[in-house]
Amino acid sequence: MERMKKTFLSAAMRQRSSFRCCIAVKTTRPLSGRSSIRETVTRTYRISGFQRVLGAVLKDKYYNEQISFEDAQKVKAGAQIGDILHVKIESKSFGRIATQNAKNVILQKIREEERSVIYNQYFEKEKDVITGIVQRYIGRNISINLGKADGILNESEQVKGETFQPTERIKVYILEVKNTTKGPRILVSRTHPELVKRLFEAEVTEVKDGTVEIKGIAREAGSRTKIAGMSNDPNVDPVGACVG
Repeated sequence: MERMKKTFLSAAMRQRSSFRCCIAVKTTRPLSGRSSIRETVTRTYRISGFQRVLGAVLKDKYYNEQISFEDAQKVKAGAQIGDILHVKIESKSFGRIATQNAKNVILQKIREEERSVIYNQYFEKEKDVITGIVQRYIGRNISINLGKADGILNESEQVKGETFQPTERIKVYILEVKNTTKGPRILVSRTHPELVKRLFEAEVTEVKDGTVEIKGIAREAGSRTKIAGMSNDPNVDPVGACVG
C-alpha cells in the first residue's frame, strides 16, 4: 500500500511538471525576457491558480528569468532590486488551443503512469504463478485475464490436449513481462517446470519453509513429471512430505 501511494504521488508530481511546461509555452511569449510558471496545488492536487515568476529584479538588463528595474516598477510599484515578483495569470486568457494542449498533456501523462503502475505490479510477479480467467482464443493462442492486464498463453506454452472454456479459472506461470507503448505485454506458460515448483511451494508447507528443498524438475507437460528433492531435516522424509 505504501509503495502504491509513493507511485501515485510521483505520478502526480510528473503531471504537475508536464502541465507547467504546457502552460509556460503558451504564456511566456507575450512578455520580454524569460519567465517560469508556478502553480498552486491543494492536497487533492486540484490546480487552483497560476503565477508567472518574473524573477529577480536587475538594474538595467534581463538575465534568464530576470527583468529590468524599470519593467518591475510597471508590474509592482515599490519593487526593489533582488525582489521576486509574482504576476497572476487569468486562466481565461489561455485560449482554446492552450487549454486543449494542456488537457492532452495531462491525459497522456495519466495513461503513461497507469501503464507504468501496471507494468511494475506484474514485473514483480515475474517467474511466479498467478490465477487467471480464460477470455478467448486468438488463433491458437489464448488470452488470459490476469486482473488489471491480459496475458498471452502461446501455443508452444500450452499442454497438448488441454482445452479451456471462456471464464474458466486456471493457474499460469508468468514467463516474461515486457513494457511496450501499448502497455505491459505478459507472456504466460502452462508447461514450464517452474510452474510445478511454485505449486508445491504453495501447497506443501515443508517446501515453503525450506525444510524440503527441490533440487530439480524434469517434466513432460501433460504426461509425467519427476522431482528431485532433499530434506534439510533428518526427521522429515522429502518423499512423504510431498506425496502426502
